[in-house]
Amino acid sequence: MAKITVPVDYDLQAIAIAAGNTDIELRTWQDGEFTVDDVTQEDLDAALAAYTHDPLAKPKEDADIAIDNKAAEVRKRFISCGDGIEMTYMEKREEAKAFKDAGYPEAQIADYPFIEAEAIATSDTGTQATDAILAQCAAWKIAGAEIEKQRRLGKVQIEQQLGIGGIETARDNALAALDAITP
Repeated sequence: MAKITVPVDYDLQAIAIAAGNTDIELRTWQDGEFTVDDVTQEDLDAALAAYTHDPLAKPKEDADIAIDNKAAEVRKRFISCGDGIEMTYMEKREEAKAFKDAGYPEAQIADYPFIEAEAIATSDTGTQATDAILAQCAAWKIAGAEIEKQRRLGKVQIEQQLGIGGIETARDNALAALDAITP
């Protein structure tokens, strides 16, 4: 068993792995002391000595997470989210393309179950349902690209910052830009 005293904002996992530990269950943190059960004191001390602490790593990570969460929230303004829904959207888009490419074959709509379901739900023809699906896909592509652009811009700007104030400003700017995206 080996012990070191380190600040809580150090990357304890990286230090433990560098010392040779691979089992998170053998690590404990209590009252400022980090204990790793399956490494030598010499290895843990060497891992700590080789560790370079970046005091901005955690604030940058937190800002990145805030941006990802906001992007996910904004996406929900445009599309439903949940298990299997992405497959449903992709399948509807593929069926709509195929239905249109086939010349809108209303008589064979049963061969396109997602188009048929949309037509029944909206009391539209297969052609109308197809065109509506394709229009929604085109609109989502524009919105999705804008969301991704603002998400990536924010993360790149955060990474370039050299201080907490800059990180917070970059994060806040990205969150505001994402929040401004509306249907």
